[in-house]
Amino acid sequence: MGLAVVTVAAGGMPVVDVTGIAPRTGLPVTEATNGYGVPVTKVAALGMPVVFESIGVGESATDPFWSSVVLLMGFNGADGSTGAPGLTDESIAVNGTGTFHNQAQIDTAQFKFGTSSLLLDGTTDWVSFPSDNDFVLSTLPFTIECWIRPTTIVGTHFICVCWETSGLLAWSFYQLNEQIWLNVSTIGTDNISFLGGGTLTANAWHAVCVDFDGITYRIYINGAMVASSTVLKNISASIKVLGIGGSSNSGAFSFAGWIDELRLTKAARYASNTGYTVRTTAFPRSA
Repeated sequence: MGLAVVTVAAGGMPVVDVTGIAPRTGLPVTEATNGYGVPVTKVAALGMPVVFESIGVGESATDPFWSSVVLLMGFNGADGSTGAPGLTDESIAVNGTGTFHNQAQIDTAQFKFGTSSLLLDGTTDWVSFPSDNDFVLSTLPFTIECWIRPTTIVGTHFICVCWETSGLLAWSFYQLNEQIWLNVSTIGTDNISFLGGGTLTANAWHAVCVDFDGITYRIYINGAMVASSTVLKNISASIKVLGIGGSSNSGAFSFAGWIDELRLTKAARYASNTGYTVRTTAFPRSA
């Protein structure tokens, strides 16, 4: 009889337990209330040898950039809810609870992490946060990232923006057909289609991200860099109201689908032409 070979998932320690036999053997098993725990390998009978073939590097439960996180939305709440806790900023900046507009709501039918996500129907649904200097990008390093599950890959759909349709513009991170784009304004009224690329598919979760390290702007889809530019833009602060899933003031260009784990960091997290490894767990909530 050969040895049972077990590959342990990243982020945990190998644990051997025995089912149906008391007292059980092996290392203690713990599971945190936040959903993080250790993988458990259950052995059907005493004496069955187990070899741990490989152990994942692991994902940190803390964030070295925590002091620079100005918005962190897990969108976890009751199905159909339109307030706290699903729309409460979990970042260190404590930007309060956003406002749902029209049919925007927390939905438990789809989520990447946790138990729910933000659902938008692609008409005029959006979420807004009041004007704040936290949302001014200027020429400072930043990272905007989230998971999206679009129901269509046709049209323009805002993901996270400081962008009004009445002529006040700053920046827009959005879906354009099957691509992800960053538009910026430098004087508050000019609309510069600045950087975009990649390929999305409908009805599938994608990790989407844009970061700027002070020299290079980069867009990533599922960890792979799909576009970059070294043309410096002094992004306008003409509007500081944040819109999620639609324009900041009216919900125009509403996203169609689900958004989960949205994070805005005033630092460049990845800054890599070779891409980065996408997390398989929710973003950390502490330093």
